[in-house]
Amino acid sequence: MKKNVPNVTMKTKPKETQKQTAQEIVATKINWKAKVAVVQAETCWFNVEAAVEKTCALIAEACANSAELVAFPELWIPGYTNFSYAHVQKMCNEYMRTYFRNSASVDSKHMGQIRLAARSAKISAVLGIAKREKGSLYLEKCPSSTRLRPAPWPLTPTPSRVAPSSSLLPTPNLKQSSFEGLIYAEPDCDEIYLAKNIVDRVGQYSRPDLFTLQVNSNVNRHCVYREKTTEFVHATQYRNLEPPESENASI
Repeated sequence: MKKNVPNVTMKTKPKETQKQTAQEIVATKINWKAKVAVVQAETCWFNVEAAVEKTCALIAEACANSAELVAFPELWIPGYTNFSYAHVQKMCNEYMRTYFRNSASVDSKHMGQIRLAARSAKISAVLGIAKREKGSLYLEKCPSSTRLRPAPWPLTPTPSRVAPSSSLLPTPNLKQSSFEGLIYAEPDCDEIYLAKNIVDRVGQYSRPDLFTLQVNSNVNRHCVYREKTTEFVHATQYRNLEPPESENASI
């Protein structure tokens, strides 16, 4: 004869979890710092082979000094197109042919050598190149890793360290402009989250020419027509052209 045994469920008392306050979490948080290297060097103009060799050497040097990130200048390969501002277009044609031939595509053997150097050194490398894609060139920033990467390049004649809040950080070991090599720093990476909390992407742009966000209270027109121009200011300050010959000049 079977007896009906009632189902008995055993309930266990949950363990009491110790809750941390926000102040305790912040106090016990370990700041994440990374040693970074900034390249202050001249590129190998119009020579992609020499530029790749120099890039790999600088990556190895940064790794030997325990850097986790090395940042190269804008248009490091094959160099910035300064010649396009110094001459008229007709004189720049041959420069542009050489410039195009020495530009690199993302999937080229040259970029493969740089990626291999960064992977072997276990370092994040970011460099600017003139990316060649079919018949066009594009300004490209190529990071070898998404863990560490610099913001867009600041407009300064020498390497600079810019905080996520867009303020220039002091660089005690900054060399003269004629110095070629690497400049090292150990910034506090937690500043990134503070800047994102305040102004998000505006703070992440980190360019000295955009330290402030300027907003007009009135709506501006999309197109502004200027009938008279009394002054033309350009960075290169071209000299005045020679005056045209008179119509009555002898042939």
